[in-house]
Amino acid sequence: MKEDLISISKLNESKLIEFTKKKINPDETYFEDIHFKNLIITEEFSSISFQNCRFSNVRFIGCEFELCNFVSCELLTCDFSSSKIRSSYFKNVIIKDCKFLGVFIEDSTYENINFINNHLPLTSFYSTTFKNINFLDNVFKDALFSQSKFKEKVCFENNNFESIGFYKTPLKDIDLSTNRIDKLQVSSVNKNELDGVTLTAQQALQLLSLLNIKIK
Repeated sequence: MKEDLISISKLNESKLIEFTKKKINPDETYFEDIHFKNLIITEEFSSISFQNCRFSNVRFIGCEFELCNFVSCELLTCDFSSSKIRSSYFKNVIIKDCKFLGVFIEDSTYENINFINNHLPLTSFYSTTFKNINFLDNVFKDALFSQSKFKEKVCFENNNFESIGFYKTPLKDIDLSTNRIDKLQVSSVNKNELDGVTLTAQQALQLLSLLNIKIK
């Protein structure tokens, strides 16, 4: 599926202007055609939009994003550790080689995204919608998807889902056959999350314990 990455138009390089300030002013509400590079950011951001922007090696440490929009952007080798993202919208975005340690994402939408080779241990996605997404070569160890939705084309390939939790997040029509799913967890009551998921025979055996099935 690597050849099936979401088609996302490249940024217009001729328009990109390098950001030369030491920090992003959270009082500004719109940024377009900006290349943010080698910054350390600790501010809170509310109702800010980024259009056709590139973020390279930017550290958003413990930041809070609320009602923010990232449209036709690239997030490359960035660090969002311990940040919070609420009620925000990402569309036509490449997120690659980034770190999301302990990030909390709530009531947000990701649409037309290539999510590649990111590190997301202990990240929580709560009430978040994913539409037309390719997750490739990411580490989701001990991450959590809670009350979230996968819509239309959502592809997972070669991700590490060790000890991941899917709670009230249906996996119907999702193919996890190329992913590592050791110690995968689902809701303790009805386990409906697994209805319609695609697995290998070996993966299915791994998950039998979740369904209280014993094999003689």
